Formats: sequence, structure tokens, C-alpha cells
Amino acid sequence: MEPVLPFAPDLSGAAGHLAGSLHQQLRAAILDGRIAAGAALPSSRNLAAELGIARNTVVGAYDLLVAEGYVLPRRGAKAVVADLRARQATRGPATAP
Repeated sequence: MEPVLPFAPDLSGAAGHLAGSLHQQLRAAILDGRIAAGAALPSSRNLAAELGIARNTVVGAYDLLVAEGYVLPRRGAKAVVADLRARQATRGPATAP
């Protein structure tokens, strides 16, 4: 079976903080380009099954990514990674008051 992510999250030292650890590792993968803008994230069920963790843990990590703007939810479809470069370009340069 092919992995559902382009990297293997390491949750071995995250006892009690699995969602936070998964969130941090997914965010780092998005920021460093291991998960490209526009890429669909695996379903929470598939990722949970692959990692051997509860689905709610994955949902919690995904929810944090959505809240931070790294992931765009899509109703009835897989969430996709936001294009952070486009988002920064629309903000324009910072101006001093």
C-alpha cells in the first residue's frame, strides 16, 4: 500500500499530544514544500488508519491548519493546501503608519 503522505510523521514521542505533533509536522511539510500548494490532503480516515491513531486526532490537526490558513477546506471533497505565496502577494508590502 502506498503512503498517503509524502513523508512519514514521527509521533513516537508525542504521547498525549498527538494532534499537536501531527499539526506541527504537517505545517512544516507545507512550509518547506514537501506538501505542495494545491495538493489534496489525505482523508482523515485514511491518515488515521495509516498512522494507527484516532480519526479525531487527525481532524484536530487539520482543523488547526485550516484555522491558521495553511489548508483550505472544501465541502464534500478533500481539503487542499493553500497557496501561501499567492496569499502573501495579495497582502502587498507592509507600510509604516
